[in-house]
Amino acid sequence: MESIKKLLVTLLVCIISILGCAACGKNVKQTEIQINATENEQTYPTVVDDLGIKKYEYGQDFSVDKNLQILIENMLVYYSHFDSNEYMNAHSEEEFIHNICQNSWCCFDYLYDSLDRSNGLISKQEIEYIQYSFSGKYVDFQSLSDDDYVDINDCSSGFVYAELQSYEYEADDNRIYLNAKFDLSDGSQRTADIILIKNEYSCFDGYSVEKFQANN
Repeated sequence: MESIKKLLVTLLVCIISILGCAACGKNVKQTEIQINATENEQTYPTVVDDLGIKKYEYGQDFSVDKNLQILIENMLVYYSHFDSNEYMNAHSEEEFIHNICQNSWCCFDYLYDSLDRSNGLISKQEIEYIQYSFSGKYVDFQSLSDDDYVDINDCSSGFVYAELQSYEYEADDNRIYLNAKFDLSDGSQRTADIILIKNEYSCFDGYSVEKFQANN
């Protein structure tokens, strides 16, 4: 009889231990999910907070507004075949600074405002923010040190520039599929197929370019 009691006590202890482990595992799993959810809430780089960037307020209908227009006009000349998933090396970083940040044809509001903020000197962090606005992907510029500045007054541009004449679009969730027609200063015309993604912290009117493919 005594041995039966001991057996029952042992079984009861085992059952309690198993249930406790299961509950512990469940709590660990819930904690992991909560941590992952917290990490996923921040889908933008910390540079957005550091620079005090405010969220863009979208209108009811899509339109190519001024800053976005300046960007895609410039892309037709300098980034006629662009994919935001492609790796940026040091040479690509230098091209970006020259083509977007030091280009007299590409003077969007955030860049223009730097003339008042800092006499046209923009930091590595600001350049990384502009690139994040441009592509929707954050890149830590290895070609610059943290205390480097770029003077946008030291700008240059080519002889050819583009002007947006018309566009058609289809909206799908957070993407805009854009077909745009441009006139160029050399008298030619070109079209481009563009995929835009919503980026509420982008200085290009709340959009980044996922893909850009010039035609003709």
